[in-house]
Amino acid sequence: MALQVRVLGGSAAAISWARSGCLLVNDHIALDSGGLASQLGLSEQVSVDHVLLTHAHLDHIGELAFLVDNVMTARAAALKIWAPGAVLGRVREHLFNDQLWPDFSQIRIGSHPVIEFCPLDSRAELILDGLRIRWAETSHPVPSVGYLVEDAGGAFLYTGDTGPTEAVWALAGEAAALRAVFVETAFPNRLQELALASGHLTPALLCGELEKLGAGDAVINVMHVKPVYYDEIARELQALSRPWRIVAGGEKILLRQ
Repeated sequence: MALQVRVLGGSAAAISWARSGCLLVNDHIALDSGGLASQLGLSEQVSVDHVLLTHAHLDHIGELAFLVDNVMTARAAALKIWAPGAVLGRVREHLFNDQLWPDFSQIRIGSHPVIEFCPLDSRAELILDGLRIRWAETSHPVPSVGYLVEDAGGAFLYTGDTGPTEAVWALAGEAAALRAVFVETAFPNRLQELALASGHLTPALLCGELEKLGAGDAVINVMHVKPVYYDEIARELQALSRPWRIVAGGEKILLRQ
């Protein structure tokens, strides 16, 4: 068996060669929404059944608005948007608020609403399309989580945006076979103070975070690199002792047993 992860966006900002964070898992489950509309054809967009959000910053939720508008009459069921209640509350208040964008949870197509907000607070885990999904808090200025996604063949961790943190690494340690980590590194080492103040990592901070993983051969997929610092961060990542690569978007990764 294999988990298929398609990187629709891996940058910290939209630029000609990259979009902001979004992973598409097995064609039907998206983690965050950067690139979720602009990098998929219409039939691919219609196939997305679930979107799990890490937090409610614009670079992670913005293209959800366009996806919903594109697929609203083409789907036979509501698009489900999953996140902790504090995250969904911000999405409803600031995006789907009938001011910035329509509240599609109140618009029905036939017998179903266009979107359904699904809070995660009362759940210990979620099973979607045969995948076991768990989450843990991360360190960011707004409520935020990272996700551990598992099937019978292995698992991967997606941190979303975070500074130095604990719970999400402990969660990763519970995976039977961690194949990959998708983790942010937004700033170069010389801007560590700014990174800490804004809830992000540098290559040096990332080295410290990866020590919390313990032993293992999971490939480190570095995301959320700010384009203006790309070359500098890439040089500094050479200090990592684990296998790594920067993913900006377009990569298709199979995680096999």
